[in-house]
Amino acid sequence: MDMRDGIRVTILFLCVLPVCAQTPAERLASPDRDTVLEALGALKRGAASQQAVVALLEHPDALIRQVACRTLGRIGQGDRRIAAILAKEIDRKDMPHAAEAIRALHDFGANAEPAVPALGRALSRDEEILRAAAAEALGRIGPPAAPFVPKLIELWRDPQRTVRAQALRATEAMGPAAKPALEAALQSSDPGTRYTAAWHLHKLSAAPTGIVTDEYPTLLRQVSQSEFPAPGGKRLLATIHEGDERPGELRLHAPAPGGWRLSRKLEGLPPGEGQFQTPQHFRQNGHHFLYIALRIDGTGAMHEDTILWIAPDLTLHDVPFTPAPAAAKTRLAPGEGIWKGEINTFSNTTMTFHFFIWKEGDGNCCPSAGEGEGNYVLSGAPRFDTASKTWKHSFRITPGAWRRLPAQP
Repeated sequence: MDMRDGIRVTILFLCVLPVCAQTPAERLASPDRDTVLEALGALKRGAASQQAVVALLEHPDALIRQVACRTLGRIGQGDRRIAAILAKEIDRKDMPHAAEAIRALHDFGANAEPAVPALGRALSRDEEILRAAAAEALGRIGPPAAPFVPKLIELWRDPQRTVRAQALRATEAMGPAAKPALEAALQSSDPGTRYTAAWHLHKLSAAPTGIVTDEYPTLLRQVSQSEFPAPGGKRLLATIHEGDERPGELRLHAPAPGGWRLSRKLEGLPPGEGQFQTPQHFRQNGHHFLYIALRIDGTGAMHEDTILWIAPDLTLHDVPFTPAPAAAKTRLAPGEGIWKGEINTFSNTTMTFHFFIWKEGDGNCCPSAGEGEGNYVLSGAPRFDTASKTWKHSFRITPGAWRRLPAQP
């Protein structure tokens, strides 16, 4: 190496050294957008740079402001002081910014109570995404947000399905604290509101008998039925029921003399929010299982899953199940996510999953970070408990290794 090479190496070292020596606060104050975003993503929970992140809430770059909200929710999770700071951001007219501030509070639980008034105001915003996110956040806070149950009840009739679904879930999350507002809703001129209030009160064991036992059950109607193989050459019957004003149900029936007897009932979502899909029967290692998906309306493949083992005596037992996205998160790069759920297929020969991967900045329609696919794995075994004379099991279904595929052009 001649003298000129040595000079070049020295200059390179002197140029890189100041960047490497920058503190997190200095990187957050950088004029370079990518540097700031990278610094925000690297901060850990409880980071000492919270004040520098708060300052970024006034940054001229909208994306930096939004990511600053998200970062505060992550590094200040559970801190009531941070909740109060984020509450001020909810009232901004900038919808994406306000939405990020609300989402940042979702994991604070009851510690987000300082934000309750701002979240209550957001229930009246014009933007669907803000009403839905605010209702979800209030539900996560629980009883301290009960003063806004009357407004949540109004949103049961919101024109947007996502808002109605979150308002219903939030009302239920209030528990007994919602009882006064629910009892007042029984006097509503809208029959749907009356019936839904009665349903919530029924779950609280506080419903007027006349509404729940006489009127409410008649609102369901059977929309489909299907039969499935069961141990011993027998069959099970599944029926799906929907209604105009109450959540649907999936009912599983075992054979009985002269017909069928109800064996298990699963409750679904309110009308327009989601529907049960026809259960998938599958056999693995000689055992019978049912995969039941409650599909949530909207884009993507969002669903709530139940897997049941059918014992030799035809009793039904829940099988612990880990969806693929929950296990895949550890292999995703910063800024990537599985936003729209996964597609599961269960049969006698396969138990597979497939999902798409979005990265920050992607539109809902267009995941650009590729796809993932793999197989679920069944572990465990059944056993007959001679003392109780009942069947028990240790079955569990979890995702196995998955393959990452490039994004399709």
